[in-house]
Amino acid sequence: MLLYLVKHSDNGYEERAVIAMLYHAVGRGSEVAATTWESAEWDDDKQFLLFDWGEIKTGQQYIMTLHPNADSEDGWLLCSIHSIACNLICGSTVYKASASAEEAGMNFMFNNYFGMADGGAASKVSRIIQKCRDGGVEDLPEDFTGHGLRVAAADEMMFNVHLPFFAAIARGGWDCKADTLLFYYLTQKLHVAAAGKALAGWANPNVKVHAPTLEAIYNDKNRGAIDAFCHELFQHSSISQLLDTTLKGFRSRMVASLLMYYANVKKELGRDSAIIRSMYAACVESDLEIRDLDFYGKQIKKRFQVDNALNLAASSSDNIETIMEKAFHEVQKIGLDTLDEVKVMHGKVSHIKEEVDDMKGLLEDIHARLPPRSPSSSPERKRAKVASAPPPNPQAVARKPDSIQPAGWGGFLARSQKQQTKADAIDWKDLGNWDTKTLLIRCLKNNENFESEHFLRGKLEVGSSGTTRRGRARNVLRHVKLAAEAMDASNMIYFYPRFVPKKDDEEERKAYFTAIEVNAARWAIAVKDQYFNRLKVHDNIPDDGPDFLKHKKSQSNQKMSITALGAKLEKKMD
Repeated sequence: MLLYLVKHSDNGYEERAVIAMLYHAVGRGSEVAATTWESAEWDDDKQFLLFDWGEIKTGQQYIMTLHPNADSEDGWLLCSIHSIACNLICGSTVYKASASAEEAGMNFMFNNYFGMADGGAASKVSRIIQKCRDGGVEDLPEDFTGHGLRVAAADEMMFNVHLPFFAAIARGGWDCKADTLLFYYLTQKLHVAAAGKALAGWANPNVKVHAPTLEAIYNDKNRGAIDAFCHELFQHSSISQLLDTTLKGFRSRMVASLLMYYANVKKELGRDSAIIRSMYAACVESDLEIRDLDFYGKQIKKRFQVDNALNLAASSSDNIETIMEKAFHEVQKIGLDTLDEVKVMHGKVSHIKEEVDDMKGLLEDIHARLPPRSPSSSPERKRAKVASAPPPNPQAVARKPDSIQPAGWGGFLARSQKQQTKADAIDWKDLGNWDTKTLLIRCLKNNENFESEHFLRGKLEVGSSGTTRRGRARNVLRHVKLAAEAMDASNMIYFYPRFVPKKDDEEERKAYFTAIEVNAARWAIAVKDQYFNRLKVHDNIPDDGPDFLKHKKSQSNQKMSITALGAKLEKKMD
């Protein structure tokens, strides 16, 4: 159900967060409508988010906690921390005015559910469930409504053998009339948290749970960039100021959760999903490498598994000795996996070093074969010597049967020749006839950055013609990039070679270039429309009459080649 909402609903991130919240809080629709961020705080000692929960208008209010999900692989859908993070980043940013003076200045967690008529929020939740049922989501009973989430959560708590009975009562907000009422109130926070951990999938809710942490990836070099990444992710959120101050600890845990589940979410939703694109855009703005996100996620996941080894290894029937033994094996397994990764990295580094040594050996061999130069200072004699005895070509030397090649150089040379041949096969002088998609893809694949002073160096003829082609190509890409960013800031990644996925990641690379093929024409058309809109204003063309019809006809007939579009963009409008 939650996956269906994120994939197919226009407001899926918010709806997923609402469903996850109601389940974890054993709540009613009216309760999710009244929860505020001002009441929330991150308890770093106990590792949970604490906030007020209940119906403010009736005065029925108690504390609530949210915890990380125990499943670090596929648990992201129901993870309360991850769902809240996605909603803050990708959910609706339209917030209603508070309904009363007492509520003025409040930031409600789900503002679109606040201020509805009695029963309105609960009905809205039921409509979300019905939407999933209509969309073909299986295993949703016909009579299942928003209240069914509360029932499901109650069942989950009651069947956890480690959870005290009072914990379920405290979490659900039910009345307690037993003789132990005082004990219940004095230990309410403990019971609420224990029940919350049970709902988050932890086998033994009485054991401390550690949330994902950015400390697993921080170092002296990347700390500033990661902190900037955290800020950029939530800067457009309605509570960005709170997340920069009082809720900064919770913000870092949300980012750690996003990174830990990054690979799973990208695989399930795709790189064009709103949350992945938002993470890419934050990388661009914070100078964090997109290719590092997967590595960071793995490191955070390992740290999370080690920190929670005792609880992850536990089951309802295990005694403490068995749990300790399982936890030891889990940590040992993580350590061995890390050692294997280090070995692989060491092998790659060794291979690169061998190739560098091969190159060095070949250059020394070439240098030894060069004929000795005369000490004469005469320019004419120097030119004659060069003409009569040119320096040997490295490829020619490599082809001589009697030449001695360093071991391994043949493979390196073959790869270099193949790459060079492929680049040479492109007739760059014809780029004026290309469309934007072709120019952009070929520039990215050949490591051509249009903002670099070396853009297309060596690929175009020397002289005014080459300069004109280079200038128009650069100008078109610059305007297309601005148009693409206006549609979505994360589109920036499709214009710089450093964001192109590596060739060994075929699926990622294919998705990257497919996105360009699908969207490049739309971006270029936006540039054309912007130009003609400016021209209309510049020439003071009215919205009716023959001049307007002529203007629209010119816009419709405008060719989209680099030469045609670039020539238009060169025109100055004072």
